[in-house]
Amino acid sequence: MKKRVLITLIALTFLVSTFGVVSTQALGSTSNPTPKIQKIADQRIDALKAKISQEIDRRITSLDKLIERINEIKKLSDASKSSLVTQAQDQITNLTSLKTKISADSDLATLKADRQAVYNQYWIYMLFIPKIYIVASADRLLGITDDTQTIADKLEPKVQGNASLEKTFADLEAKISDAKTQAQNAQNTVMPLTPDQGDKIKMEANKNALQNARKMLQTARHDLADARQDIQQIRQGLKVKTSPTPNPTPTP
Repeated sequence: MKKRVLITLIALTFLVSTFGVVSTQALGSTSNPTPKIQKIADQRIDALKAKISQEIDRRITSLDKLIERINEIKKLSDASKSSLVTQAQDQITNLTSLKTKISADSDLATLKADRQAVYNQYWIYMLFIPKIYIVASADRLLGITDDTQTIADKLEPKVQGNASLEKTFADLEAKISDAKTQAQNAQNTVMPLTPDQGDKIKMEANKNALQNARKMLQTARHDLADARQDIQQIRQGLKVKTSPTPNPTPTP
């Protein structure tokens, strides 16, 4: 019995001693990596930095283009335009500061956290960019609507007394009015939208608002297309009406 106990104790001592050495060596390799391991880690950090920097530059380029589009909008109030430009510039400032910080990151954990900060600003693509495109598109349609109304105003006195042309003109006026309403409503729908900050309910509400605004713009485009057809029809009718009656061919 004593001999069996002694053998067991010797075996346990050997196991503890062996695993203890292995554990100590593993810890040592983690806290003091070899030059080869350190080189691999540094290369991974540099590659990740380059990728994140590229993502930041892409976002900044998008924002710069948006600012140009915002400044070209004509039908939006100066206060609203200034607010949109400020939002874009604030994002550029944040991204530029983050890029500077990332260039100084020396460990992978911090770098990954900063990368997440870049991705957290994905609302630039999910909300801000579509919002500005809708506002700019609506502005362009409102300009076309004004030009179409100018043409209609010139045609109005010419269709008086012609029942058919008056009916076409009434449709023209209705299409112009609806196009203007749809474009203006599209702008009004997206202007108040703000980032969801991770709120899924607000995210869905923003998504629906953007979709509805796009449908309004599509309706406005169809209205203006119909208005152009009405103008063409009126002009053709006026041309026929004012054409001189050809002289009859003399009978030989």
